[in-house]
Amino acid sequence: MAKDPLEEVAERFEKILTSNGIHFVFRKDNPTLWDEGLRGLAYTPVSSLPLMMDYQLSYAECDGKAVLDLSIILIQDHKPVGVWSVSLMIKNDVIFFGSSGGSLEPPMLSVNVGRRKITSLYKSCFNAVEDICTNLVFGKILCVQPTQECDAAITVWQDLFLRKGAQVKLAYDLFLDLKSDLTKIKSHLRDSYKSLINLGYKIWTVGILDCDSPNIWAEFKTLHHTVSGRVTRSDKTWQLQYDAILTDTAFLVYLRNGQNQMIGGGLFYRSCDESLYAVGVYDRALFDKPLGHVVQFHAITYLKQKGVRWHKLGPNLYPADQPTPSPKELSITEFKRGFASHIFPRYIINYESLA
Repeated sequence: MAKDPLEEVAERFEKILTSNGIHFVFRKDNPTLWDEGLRGLAYTPVSSLPLMMDYQLSYAECDGKAVLDLSIILIQDHKPVGVWSVSLMIKNDVIFFGSSGGSLEPPMLSVNVGRRKITSLYKSCFNAVEDICTNLVFGKILCVQPTQECDAAITVWQDLFLRKGAQVKLAYDLFLDLKSDLTKIKSHLRDSYKSLINLGYKIWTVGILDCDSPNIWAEFKTLHHTVSGRVTRSDKTWQLQYDAILTDTAFLVYLRNGQNQMIGGGLFYRSCDESLYAVGVYDRALFDKPLGHVVQFHAITYLKQKGVRWHKLGPNLYPADQPTPSPKELSITEFKRGFASHIFPRYIINYESLA
């Protein structure tokens, strides 16, 4: 019987890691060890949460891709010293190498790893990427290097790509600093939002779903289908999002009108350091009312209670970006900017192996 193409690719990937001296354990073989690796990080982005990774991989499958999670825990002296989100996808016989179905993210290393070892680990992983580009995906690879908090320095990982001729462009993400008290946070919101938030609390009933309540989740799913006008993704992706709620790594803020009908809501993922506004859906007939404003502020209040440090609102798009954002995308960006306190750069690294 012929091997599955993804299985063959996975075997070759494992050999490449081993040949570059990388000691590792696959996440799929030891999920608990991945969690231990996350606990050693100085900053845990939402993208590294297991159920978020699983959701993104499942979402990629909705696009007709064959997807394989090959994320690894980096090992030193029999202990986890970092994690690396890695995925392989095949569509139309083309292999894509990245992280959770998207652009490749860098390995994330423990705060206990020394400077020299950091450089050594990054070099080993970079050499593996070079081998993968040459022998597995045969050409270009797209990487992303987010910044964390206010660190303006580029990383060793990014420097390795630049020294090999990679091209880099900038993108930007909107964040809200949650470390201030709630009164100060509200005072820094866009002036017009303050009265809209106050009005929203008067006309809507606001609820939070952060425990097992399948009926509320079913209402949100139905609202999403109604507003979208079609089923946009699989039941599996919805179940993975609900599982994130059940494991306290996501929550839903929802609104009801005077007839107790759900008319809007937003799903937020969170780690100890970062939250992410992941899904928002609102009754189109009420777009002139303060819906998203209340959902965002209520989520901010909840995140403050949980001690989360940064709230990631999403990409900050500009008219000159390529590809050109649509008017709707620019409008969404403008809405989110009213809540943001910081704009952080995100480096998009376009690397082509010359070997």
